Amino acid sequence: MRSARFDCPSVRLELGQLLKQARPSGWLGLALAAALHFSLTTVKGITQQEKAVKPLTTQFVKRAPRLTKPLEMKKRPQPKRRTIRRKMVSIEARASGRQGLSGERPAHTIRGLARPTAHLTRKLAVEESAAEPHAMAQQILGVKEVKGSMDLSAEMLDINALDTGKYHAIIIQDPNDKRNIRGFFHLVRAYSVSAKPDRNWGQGGPYPWPKAIPNLVETINKYTNIRTDLGTSVTFDKRELLATPFVFVNCHWYFRLTPAEAQNLGRYFLVGGFLLADDSFRFKGGTSDLALRGMIIDGMREAGFEYKKDWDFERLPNSHAIYHCFFDFPDGPPVGHDGDIGDSYHPVYTYYPYLEGVHIGERLTAIMSNKEYGACWAGIGSGNRGCKDTLRQLQFGVNIVIFALTQEGSITYSVMDMVR
Repeated sequence: MRSARFDCPSVRLELGQLLKQARPSGWLGLALAAALHFSLTTVKGITQQEKAVKPLTTQFVKRAPRLTKPLEMKKRPQPKRRTIRRKMVSIEARASGRQGLSGERPAHTIRGLARPTAHLTRKLAVEESAAEPHAMAQQILGVKEVKGSMDLSAEMLDINALDTGKYHAIIIQDPNDKRNIRGFFHLVRAYSVSAKPDRNWGQGGPYPWPKAIPNLVETINKYTNIRTDLGTSVTFDKRELLATPFVFVNCHWYFRLTPAEAQNLGRYFLVGGFLLADDSFRFKGGTSDLALRGMIIDGMREAGFEYKKDWDFERLPNSHAIYHCFFDFPDGPPVGHDGDIGDSYHPVYTYYPYLEGVHIGERLTAIMSNKEYGACWAGIGSGNRGCKDTLRQLQFGVNIVIFALTQEGSITYSVMDMVR
C-alpha cells in the first residue's frame, strides 16, 4: 500500500500522457522553426550576394618608355612641279642710212639657246623701236679659219652619254691634227612649206635629189669619227631649226619663204646656224637661183641686215678654211654639174664657177652654190667636164659640214662651251 505521505497535486499527472500530447506540437514547432530559419538564411544570402563588395585586386600596367626628346614625325615636303614655258623674244632693228654706227649689229634674244655675238667692220644705223626692247650684238673674236678652239681639253668627256637628243651635235677636235675629230651629228634637212615637188624628175617632196643627204651622211661616217645619222626634216618656221648647226637646201623651182619662215631663218643666222643653198639649175638668174638667193635675202633682212648695204654675196677665195679643214682642195671648190654648161647637151648660161658666202661679222653663215652638188652627192654623174665618180664632191661636202660644226660662233661651238 502506497503511503500518502509524499502525495502532492502533481502525483496525479501522467507524464507519459503529457509527453505524447506535447510531441506533435513540438515537432510542429521544430518544423516551423526550421522553415523560418531556412527562409531567413536564403533571403540574407541573396541580399549579401547583391551587396557584395568587389574584392581588392592588383593591376599591373606596362607603360611605354619615355624618350628624353619628343619624337616628331614630319612629312618631307615635296616641291610642286611647275610648268615652265619658254617664250622666244624677237629683237629686231631696221637699217637706216642716216647715220653710221660702227662695230654693232642688232640681234635676237633666243632663250634656251646659245647666243653668239658678232663684231662687224661695216657700218649700220639702228632705229629704236618703241614696241619692243633692243639688244646689240657683242664682239666675236674669230676669223674665217678654224683655230682648233674645239680641242681635246674635253678628252675625258663621254660623248655618247651626251647624245640624249638635247643636242644635234657635239664635236671634239685636236688643234694639232685636223683629221683627229670625233663626236656625233644628227643632220636635219630644212625646206619651205611653199616648195613644190620636182615635176621633171618625178622625185616628189621638196628635195630634187632625195639620196643626196643620205649619201653625204654615209661619207661622213666613212672618213671621220663623227657618228652621223639623218634626222627628221623640218620647215623653216619650226623652232627645232634653231638648234641644228647645219642645214642643206636645194631646189629646181622658184619658191618664197612665208613671213614666219623668214623671221625664223633670221634668228637661225643670228644664233650661229649655217646654211648651204645649192642651185639645181646652176645658172645665174634661173628660177632656183632666184629662189635660194631670195630666201637668204629675206632671212638676213629679218635679222636686221639690209642687202647690198650691210652685206652681199661674196666670193670665197681658194685659201678659205672651208677648202682645207679636213680634205684639201687647193684649187677651190670641186666642179659639179656646172662643168657641163656649154657642151652639146646644155645651153650656154652665165654661171658662177666659185662659191659665194654670206657673213655676219667674220662668221660665215651661208653658202650660195650654183654647182648642183646635190645631184653629185646623189651619185648622178654628168658629162666629160662634170662630176664623174662624185667622190671629191662628197669629200667637199664633209669639209662643209665639219667647218659648219667647228667654226667659232657656230651653234655647236656654243654648245661645247656649255658642256665644258
